[in-house]
Amino acid sequence: MICVEKNSALEDISQHFAVHGPKKWKGVRTRYPTISESSFWRLVREAKAQCGERELANAVGRNLTEYALAETGDALDPKPTRGGCDYLAQLRGLYRDANRLRAHALNADESVRNPAALDRSIKIRLKLLSKGVRLEQQIRELVRMQNFFDAVIDEIAAEAPGTARRVVDRLRGLNQSTTP
Repeated sequence: MICVEKNSALEDISQHFAVHGPKKWKGVRTRYPTISESSFWRLVREAKAQCGERELANAVGRNLTEYALAETGDALDPKPTRGGCDYLAQLRGLYRDANRLRAHALNADESVRNPAALDRSIKIRLKLLSKGVRLEQQIRELVRMQNFFDAVIDEIAAEAPGTARRVVDRLRGLNQSTTP
């Protein structure tokens, strides 16, 4: 299959999804008689996957400002990092988007309406939970390290306050030289 024809078919299939959904493929299929049956259906699956990713990305982009609020609706106290982004708020927002995708995949009686969307929602939520667990572990490790350094500095300060000041100044200097 020629790459130009594949790209053209992929674009037509994507447009068909937007207009008709996953049915009535005969019209699209007849426009590409040189593409084998199996290749055509592979392109349909590829377009469907791209469509789902685009939908999720658009939902995230549209709703990022909405997610500046906590679950309760209270404004978060933003603590932007060096990049100017509150990563925890973004993570919560992405998780809410994945839950919306799950809700869209299920009927009101919790039966599955769209298995592909449900599967995608599960994968996204698992990935986000995994990242959240790693982030929590890193935060706990940082707190543990901070407590260790505080205890060491307190003990040094009890014996020699001048030495404690020099150690703290040296640690601050090291911290400032290693941060971008």
